[in-house]
Amino acid sequence: MDRLVERLDGALRALGCEAEAATVESWGALIREVMQGKARTFHTVEHLEEIWQDAGPIETLAILFHDLVYVQVDRGVPEIIRPMVASAADHCGGRFTARGFDPAQDRPGALAALLFGIEPGAELTPATGLNEYFSALVAARLTATVLWDRDVARVVACIEATIPFRPADEHGSSPLDRLAARLARANRELALGLTDGQVAEAIEIAAEVAHRDLANFADPDPAGFLDHTWRLLPESHEELRRSRNYTIRQYRASLQQSESFLAGLDAERIFPAVRGRDREPRLVERRKRAARNLDVGVRYLRCKLFAVGLLEALAEATGGDAEMGLFMGDLPSPERPTPRLEQHLPAVPEERRAVHDPVVRDLLLHGRTGETRFDIRTSPLSAHLYLRLGEPAVLAGARRAGELFAGRLEPTAFLAAIDPACVADVAEAAAHTAHPRERALLELAVRFRPA
Repeated sequence: MDRLVERLDGALRALGCEAEAATVESWGALIREVMQGKARTFHTVEHLEEIWQDAGPIETLAILFHDLVYVQVDRGVPEIIRPMVASAADHCGGRFTARGFDPAQDRPGALAALLFGIEPGAELTPATGLNEYFSALVAARLTATVLWDRDVARVVACIEATIPFRPADEHGSSPLDRLAARLARANRELALGLTDGQVAEAIEIAAEVAHRDLANFADPDPAGFLDHTWRLLPESHEELRRSRNYTIRQYRASLQQSESFLAGLDAERIFPAVRGRDREPRLVERRKRAARNLDVGVRYLRCKLFAVGLLEALAEATGGDAEMGLFMGDLPSPERPTPRLEQHLPAVPEERRAVHDPVVRDLLLHGRTGETRFDIRTSPLSAHLYLRLGEPAVLAGARRAGELFAGRLEPTAFLAAIDPACVADVAEAAAHTAHPRERALLELAVRFRPA
């Protein structure tokens, strides 16, 4: 709370505004309350702290407000801010339909709608910027009580820029180019008093906020990048928030979603540029790192999908889906020793290791940079398969696993395409943890064990 109030107060003072202490404290309390939602594991106050370092006053205000609304995680708009966004959309049957604003009656609302390009009757969804729009509305309504309109507009523009992963349009205009056009229009229609140079500067600031928000994609260490990815998983997969009770299929579904998402991204959509500014050295470096992290991250996830596919096939062949902990062993606990599947896998000697990428190998063996409550940092089964079979075989296996997950390949057929000694070793190891299925797993191991 103290840090939030300090940042808010500092930003307002830097803009020449001295708001009442009670006002600033109430804003800080609102931000803290909303971002402490039980389902939030990434979009928290800690995320704000990660990206507000050395930010200017407009950037700071935008950062503080940009993640207030996250309807798919918070299961709707938080009650405390509903009155501030209620006039922006009709809500019926889980759908939000935009309403218009009369600038004479609701200047902050009209400003936000103009900068976001929201037309009355348009459906608002998280994919089209619902969360950012409602967050910006709250920011506009609160800051309009103490700031000049031009500064409110700059804050709202920064929040609009944080709508992620948007492509250029058919004319080659980036999201930032389109935002610049809307800010220029708002400047004319609402008489904000910005010069052309100030409009351009506002878009540069907005670009910096957008890039800060996704800076983890440009982490120089792929382990750090994947740590952020793992922190996001429980926000979109409720079953993972139960920590220890998710099934193999549920865990696999979360990995599939992440792999599909990362595989469909490109660095230009992560870090958009204003037209003519895409060769700036810092942007080029961010995009280069993002491209590398995407490549490594996708291969890492496919290795894990192959491993979980093997577990899923073993589970299906011996009785059906089961809790992940039954096969892999419970998550490690400081209170008591925890038997784990990997403790019963044979070592893969250095001289027998197959073709692999050292970066992916180290991620699987040594893990991501941070801990999560629902998973261990390392990927011991994936690492074993990766070193034993090699990257080409594992990635080919991940493609077959996709067929298994889609129901187009029988579990036994999936297992039959894997090195039989490997299947036998994993089945035997699982028999040590999945005690109710010990007999069936050992029978499978015997069937696959080469004579």
